[in-house]
Amino acid sequence: MQEKILVAGATDMNLTLPMRSVPPAGSDVTEDGKPHYTAGGGGAASAVALAKLGAAPVLLSRVGADVHGRRLLRLYGEVGVDGRFVSTDPRAATGLRIILREAGGDRRTVYYPGANREFPLMQAEQAIVETGPCGVFLPMDLAPDVTVNLSRLCASYGLPLFLDATGIPADFPLASLGRAEIFCPDDREAYAITGTYPVGSDSCLKAAVELEKRVKARYYVIRLGERGLFLYDGRYCHMIPGFGVRMPEGAPLCGTLSAVLSLGYLRSGGDVMAACRYALGYHALLLRNAAVPGYLPEDDEVREFVRTH
Repeated sequence: MQEKILVAGATDMNLTLPMRSVPPAGSDVTEDGKPHYTAGGGGAASAVALAKLGAAPVLLSRVGADVHGRRLLRLYGEVGVDGRFVSTDPRAATGLRIILREAGGDRRTVYYPGANREFPLMQAEQAIVETGPCGVFLPMDLAPDVTVNLSRLCASYGLPLFLDATGIPADFPLASLGRAEIFCPDDREAYAITGTYPVGSDSCLKAAVELEKRVKARYYVIRLGERGLFLYDGRYCHMIPGFGVRMPEGAPLCGTLSAVLSLGYLRSGGDVMAACRYALGYHALLLRNAAVPGYLPEDDEVREFVRTH
């Protein structure tokens, strides 16, 4: 049975432009690299990754009435994302993220939020009622009031809520959030929230304890990049190491690890340690294949990697 997960978050079209170096002002250059488009935004990218892993994600988001919006809607249908709750804004453009990737590894990004500024919050309850999800994954890349209202709606329906803190504003009203099943920041976000940078076990625990004071959750999982994950449940803590796969020069950080963690948690019946290993295996495979445009691991690949490592 496929896990039906409601994913509420931003939808963007990512345009990656590989180049030797960013040209100086006033100059024109010709490049041999191939530009490529991918589904971006915390909501859309997570939904696509979950569909590739065999889940049945339902995406709640917004696009513009333009070529990028139409292309993304077609993509969702092709990969198995339920896009019926992706509304179309007749005035604003689809969110666009332009990524300039230099040969030496440097990256520059220009972001135009577009239709994401008018998130379809009114459709959230309809999406829950009509699809009956087993959980809700919520990247915190939306306006704070939207995230807070969605978290409270999940609480009113008794749905497990998985919060990804990527891009959380410094002044986010954390105390207003509904209770989460898992709250997942990375090390930089944990530092921004708590004032403690999680490096070793002691500092990770200190940061996690501070997170517990600010956010109501069953589990706190801090993403530590190549080092792995730090797990805290209010009583016990675990440092879960990564699989030793180093990040290639210029490779982007994995923005979907929290979504994969959520899927692993639901699939394992709430075994958070198994979910962490599953998410780390996914992350390692992404890093190993960072040079392959559009690569996303499938469930069998992840399980085999975790089993053999």
